Amino acid sequence: MTDTETQHIPQAHIKPARKFPSVWNSAIWILLFFGLQILFSTIAVFGFIFATAPGEGVPSDQLTNMMNDMKVIALPSIWALVISNIVVILASLFYLRHGERMAAVGMDRWSNFGIGRTILLTVLVLGAAMLFTHIYATYLIPHIEAQAGLRELFAAIPQTIGNQILLFVAVAILAPIAEELVFRGFLQNSLMHHMPPFAAIALASAIFAAIHFDFYAFPALAALGAAFGYLYYKTGSLRVNIAMHVINNALALGLPMLATQ
Repeated sequence: MTDTETQHIPQAHIKPARKFPSVWNSAIWILLFFGLQILFSTIAVFGFIFATAPGEGVPSDQLTNMMNDMKVIALPSIWALVISNIVVILASLFYLRHGERMAAVGMDRWSNFGIGRTILLTVLVLGAAMLFTHIYATYLIPHIEAQAGLRELFAAIPQTIGNQILLFVAVAILAPIAEELVFRGFLQNSLMHHMPPFAAIALASAIFAAIHFDFYAFPALAALGAAFGYLYYKTGSLRVNIAMHVINNALALGLPMLATQ
């Protein structure tokens, strides 16, 4: 069809470009992200319990106690986190393999700004989130430890070099990549098709905080999510977000370890 012919086609009959990602896309990825963690955690924990059980099996009352014992479930849970996040990352990258999809989520480029401005913006927004977290934890919930269950889980892992490396890979590398792909790349982008940017950032951040299932940590996690969301909105790059999220988690995990040495 020539350009002259297309000029005479009524606008109502021209199919609009499909927005990517859609809300349905993001919902499916969130369900996959959360569902795989539950599935692999269940398989890993039960597999470990029954693999280490004596020949006659595990009585039901003992099974319940073992399921609540951090020393039993800690290491299988970390392995489950590693495997589920690897699956999500590989599936996401396969789904984004087409150039236009990579471009739509900002996975094909670095920041819209120069290096100096990007670093300054990162320091300001993440610094503001960390300041809020400090004030919140120090003055609003001074006697309550946010994410206490997670810290207890980490502490229950046998302290070997291999396990510490596994924990670092799970928390500081794989988790940030998977979370940025799902909650910024898919969710925040899809919401921006239907609401103003700051509303999309706020809603995506709230969902990001909610999936951690920690009531007391919710405000701090939402603030961190909002900081990452704003950084992503301004730079247009998922690469920058992934890099900053990796650094944030590495420091959050590594500094307490160094302090105890």
